[in-house]
Amino acid sequence: MKSTSFTIVQLKVEYKDKEKNIASVDKLLAECTTIGDITLLPEMFSTGYIFDSKEEIHSLSEDFDDSATINKLTEMAQTYETLFVAGIAEKADNKYYNSVAVVDGSGLRYKYRKISQNRIDRQYFSRGKELLTFEHGSVQFKCW
Repeated sequence: MKSTSFTIVQLKVEYKDKEKNIASVDKLLAECTTIGDITLLPEMFSTGYIFDSKEEIHSLSEDFDDSATINKLTEMAQTYETLFVAGIAEKADNKYYNSVAVVDGSGLRYKYRKISQNRIDRQYFSRGKELLTFEHGSVQFKCW
């Protein structure tokens, strides 16, 4: 059985500055000598997590069918030959979700909308309804 390697990214998220946060991830990965088969990014890595109002985070949420963040993660997945698991604010059908996007060099593979919400999530986001299980390499992921 082939082993699967991980890269875990921790960064100082710049509040509401998607471009800077995505560039920070790119810069950190560019400085790595090796990058894992799977790269894990923080929850809400591109926007930050705490907001003054739901309108603030809703304005930053992205339709995953036309998402600059998904597009950039796709490019970086190609460059670094990795699969990203990234927390991103999502807008779909006039609802907003704290979601996980799974992105490889071909684009968005899977998404999970957070079901188990804390007090903060409930202020801003709708609750997801579907569990997600997928495999990549020798690893099985379960998002509950």
